[in-house]
Amino acid sequence: MTPKWIGIPVYGCKDLTLQTIGDCLSQDIPVNILIVDNASPDGTREALEELALREPRLHLVKNPKNLGVAAAWNQLAGIVFDCFGAEEILICNNDIRLRPDTLRNLLIPKGGFVTPVNVGTMEAMLSHDAITYPVPPEPIIRSGPDFSCFLLKRSFYQEVGPFCEQYWPAYYEDRDYHMLAIGKGLEREIYSVAFPYVHLASQTIKNNPEAKALNDVYFGINKALFIKRWGGEPHHETRQTPDLS
Repeated sequence: MTPKWIGIPVYGCKDLTLQTIGDCLSQDIPVNILIVDNASPDGTREALEELALREPRLHLVKNPKNLGVAAAWNQLAGIVFDCFGAEEILICNNDIRLRPDTLRNLLIPKGGFVTPVNVGTMEAMLSHDAITYPVPPEPIIRSGPDFSCFLLKRSFYQEVGPFCEQYWPAYYEDRDYHMLAIGKGLEREIYSVAFPYVHLASQTIKNNPEAKALNDVYFGINKALFIKRWGGEPHHETRQTPDLS
């Protein structure tokens, strides 16, 4: 079986990052992992460099500065789709936990954008208890995907286009992409699978005072940008295509 690709944008949180990578390497199907490190300041990059030397499935891109989440997503998608010719990539935050069968089951739905629904406890998820938490036979069509862990198909990305990199360093780029997909008529290509995984949420901000300070400054700027592009706050948009002026 040709290895599937998992991509992880990283900015700090060394211990959580290595834990997430361990879960990705433990998938029950062959995988390659592409890491985009956005100039992590806390020893994360050095740990990734060391790991890449002994783990041939791990590939590392080292950005000279923090390019932001959306730019890292575009790097991951561009490299995997254009350079390696893959048909899909699972893009994950570096603060999630996965079961060994997560990727295999997210590949089942035919949609272009598939996310897991966060169900169950950490203990149940880590027990890999497929009897207690089996994967349902049919995916769920949801109004809003979860961008902490998403399977992105090449055809979907090509149709929607790249993630908007103006939302630096993060926030609102996820809803913006959802709106772009809706504008392309691809809402029913977005599925979720009720699947046990855990997203620890906002760990970069919680563990990095510099990242929190940047977020505090740019959150309002990004919110204003989103409102300009879409005519309202998330879920109150008045446009179906973005204002690019």
